[in-house]
Amino acid sequence: MDNLKIETDIPILHVEHFCFSWKPYCHAVLDLEGYVDRNIRWNPGQSYNSRIKICFTDRGKSNIIYHGYIIEAEIKDVGRTSQIYIKAMSASCLLDRKIESRSFQDTAKTYGEVVRENVQTDGGQVIRNQETDKKIGCPVIRCEETTWQFANRMARRLGNYIIPDVETGNPNLWFGMRNGKEVSTLPEAQCVIQMNAVGKDIGIRCKAEGRSFYKIGDRMEYLGQNVTIVEVEGRYQQGELTFTYILEERTVRQPDFGEDCHSAGQGFWGIIKEVKEESIKIALDIDHGQETGDYFYPWYPETGNALYAMPAVGAKALLYFFSAGEQEGAVIHCLNKKAGESLSYKDRFLNIKDGNVVDLSRGRVCFSRGSDHKLNLEDEVISSSTSKGLKIVAEGRIRLKAKQIMISTPEELNLCQG
Repeated sequence: MDNLKIETDIPILHVEHFCFSWKPYCHAVLDLEGYVDRNIRWNPGQSYNSRIKICFTDRGKSNIIYHGYIIEAEIKDVGRTSQIYIKAMSASCLLDRKIESRSFQDTAKTYGEVVRENVQTDGGQVIRNQETDKKIGCPVIRCEETTWQFANRMARRLGNYIIPDVETGNPNLWFGMRNGKEVSTLPEAQCVIQMNAVGKDIGIRCKAEGRSFYKIGDRMEYLGQNVTIVEVEGRYQQGELTFTYILEERTVRQPDFGEDCHSAGQGFWGIIKEVKEESIKIALDIDHGQETGDYFYPWYPETGNALYAMPAVGAKALLYFFSAGEQEGAVIHCLNKKAGESLSYKDRFLNIKDGNVVDLSRGRVCFSRGSDHKLNLEDEVISSSTSKGLKIVAEGRIRLKAKQIMISTPEELNLCQG
């Protein structure tokens, strides 16, 4: 076809056929089969991760219908020719390679802005549909996810679309339906109509074919209804290029909190940054010191609310989520930093900011006021020390019985009987 051009580092001599699929929530995939020119030297190993771009001229205007990265290339020698099979993905696949964790605690931000912040870190951009975007309302946490997985989860939670870019060759996304243009209607002769349930409502979903290239988000009037293109498939075979489109009345989905949420019981360690009444601002370890917002979580100590003290700024604490997702989080545990790796759930500590400690551990019971006053009760030894005066007073008898009793004083020891 004179109106079809393919750009790639692979010396393709002839294309037998190709097919590409462009849908929300998925990387746009291309499968191509053809023949390579044996007269041109090239390194097949360098084809991996190289770009491939397909341009189509329609009504005098050149359109990029696919631009992605080659992820698989297989060559087979057939007689005197070399047949090649290529599989490519849109540049959004670059967002689906590195797993990271991070929190977003600025509740004034929208879902689209949070997704944009992640995508920009990986070298991409996000165009968000402001009409369907909303504020996060409560912190969200990216936990052991790629940027692509996180963006999809946030979109489904909001009932929005994630659409990969197939033109620029960069890892760019639309968050929400792309705002396309009005286009000419498609032929209605070979239309397939499906009834599509959207919540409690029933919508029309049509499958139609055409020879003109349209994009996701383009709009038209079809079968008397105002519809939007939500999926595009292009197929080249026997010298002919055709397009198949999925059309829908609605472009808003129902929020999905099911499989796209983290399971209940997730916990994240962090450092307490601020205490306000019975709420705590915590800087999570997964953020590596990066400022994430001023959100205050409630303090629900695991010991219950009958008797507890608020943890101090700088203490290590655990943020826990009681249900799926990140809507019901609270700080439930404060870790004794000095205990280190020897900490056990069988040992209990109450450390007060001014240095006073109550230590109820497996081997001893210890009460100390700073470092100068201490009462220590162990299995074989009872000891008491102080930098000031020590008085033992009783209305009745005082009896000290042990194999060995040691009393040490730098000045004097007074024993009085009244």
